[in-house]
Amino acid sequence: MWRLWKRILADYSQRSLTSTADKLVALSGVAQYFSRSWGGGMESDYTAGLWRHSLTQDILWYRSSSRSLMPRPDTYRAPSWSWAASDGAIDSGIAWPGWVEPTWFILRCDIVPRIGDLTFGEIKGAELEVEAILKQVGWETEEDDSYVLDSGPPQRRIGYIYWDTTEEFNESRGQAVVVGSFGNQELRHLIGLLVVPVQRDGVDSGRLPRYRRVGLFSVHEEIQDEGWKDEPFCDVKCWLETPRKAFVLE
Repeated sequence: MWRLWKRILADYSQRSLTSTADKLVALSGVAQYFSRSWGGGMESDYTAGLWRHSLTQDILWYRSSSRSLMPRPDTYRAPSWSWAASDGAIDSGIAWPGWVEPTWFILRCDIVPRIGDLTFGEIKGAELEVEAILKQVGWETEEDDSYVLDSGPPQRRIGYIYWDTTEEFNESRGQAVVVGSFGNQELRHLIGLLVVPVQRDGVDSGRLPRYRRVGLFSVHEEIQDEGWKDEPFCDVKCWLETPRKAFVLE
């Protein structure tokens, strides 16, 4: 069922809607069918186009190609970590990354429907509180217009970025949120969200830090092969030993 849902999303994300504000509304009937198929009475399990019971997998959506990137909408329609927050075709994610072993902890996921308790329709707010590994990273453009992560000091290429939109940033710095790992003992990958701080005036500094998603990242261990000497890599073991921090994704 999960694979079928992912294929439906990939196909649906390629379609044009009369009003992009209806992105979640137009899918509500299909979502309710899946809810019933997964046991019924699971309205609270549906979270802005993703499912609470598979949220670690679902949140790792990414655009199918750079040609799918579009500007970030001016009006709110979903949290930044939902595919419904912006436009463009997404990949099913079945072949890559496939099933991911979680490395973070989901502490809270709150959805505020625009109308009553209609969680399958439009929403006006959402928060995801997690405890995860955060690593400060930067990015730069390669000659082929692909983007790579860098980390320092010393500053060097460590992985790849898959942007959500064509949004431009004042600074080429952000945080890598490690969501999970996949691969085998010979070559372990880490995958997660690239986020930037939420800028908001008058917020109590004592509250948890808040971030918004801007893309997906992937890093892996060094490949011990001369043919891959220029491939970006990171110290996966070191990353996994980083203490987790609590924060909120909007």
